[in-house]
Amino acid sequence: MKQFSISKIDYENARILLNQERIENLNISEMFKASIYCILAQAERYDKQIKIYRRLLNAGIDSPETVFLKKDKLHQILKVSHYPNMKEKRIKDFSGWWVGAAIPHAILKDVDNGRNKGIKLRNDFAERAPSFGYKSASLLMIKCGYEDVIPIDIWILRFLKSMGYSVEAPDYLTVGGLTKKKYFKLEKILRGLAEDKEVSLALFQGALWGKHSTWKVRKERRLF
Repeated sequence: MKQFSISKIDYENARILLNQERIENLNISEMFKASIYCILAQAERYDKQIKIYRRLLNAGIDSPETVFLKKDKLHQILKVSHYPNMKEKRIKDFSGWWVGAAIPHAILKDVDNGRNKGIKLRNDFAERAPSFGYKSASLLMIKCGYEDVIPIDIWILRFLKSMGYSVEAPDYLTVGGLTKKKYFKLEKILRGLAEDKEVSLALFQGALWGKHSTWKVRKERRLF
């Protein structure tokens, strides 16, 4: 079984990652684009996800309105993604929901007030927004500058399994995704592990993900 370790340099790289992918000027428009980014991240390699995301932006698909106005272009760009039909439907379903949603505005208000309701807002987003679960909602919250939630991805699951916890990475054929109860249980375990290392949940996950994914430390233009 693969052994996982996290070094000081891994945490330093994770801080670069969090800063590089955090929304610089947080507003409703940028949050929507970050949400599309999170949908594209589902079951996708990071390097491929970034290419698709930038192609969407270059095509002017960066708002709920343009998702539908340029639906043919959206379909064409997503052809190279993993599960393209599923992602196209998820982006359209989410875009339709976003227009009248109150949660994005609640997130902006909480950011202005010091980011004190990250867990509650993450849960609300995961339970109300179509195309989002707790993992994708946690990723979005991190893009909005929160660090008290964690996207429990394949690397986190492999890490927990290497430590002896009874978890399996989902393949959505024989092993399904995490239930709400299981997600919260694992998040509690991870919170304790992060506290032992005196780092935030987001930094803990970022260190593992940054080390083992296709992300590399490099100077790039910001995504948001």
